[in-house]
Order: sequence, then C-alpha cells, then structure tokens
Amino acid sequence: MEDEDDLPRKMDWQPKNLASLSIDQLEDYIRILEGEIARVRTDMAAKRSKLGAAEAFFKKE
Repeated sequence: MEDEDDLPRKMDWQPKNLASLSIDQLEDYIRILEGEIARVRTDMAAKRSKLGAAEAFFKKE
C-alpha cells in the first residue's frame, strides 16, 4: 500500500493569471501573498510548538 505522502495532491488554489495585471496590481498582489505567507508561517510555528510540547509530555524515558 502506498503512503499518502507519496501520492500527488490536488492544488486547492490556482495560480493567478498575471498577464493582465499592471505593475501596481502586481505589487499589491505581492503584498497580499507576503501577508498570507506570514500567516501560514505563524500557524506552522504554533503547530510545531504544540507538537513539541506533546512529544515532551508523552516522551518515555
């Protein structure tokens, strides 16, 4: 049986068509994406922290 991590995943978003956007619109889009990246990194850090705390709690010596 294949591991789920080895299977290709469907993207739940589609890349934006950049051809019709002006430079100002592209700069705005970059700001939006940078904000989203920061939000995702914050969420990842919180999840890693919780995972580390759970692993430390259940660690058997």
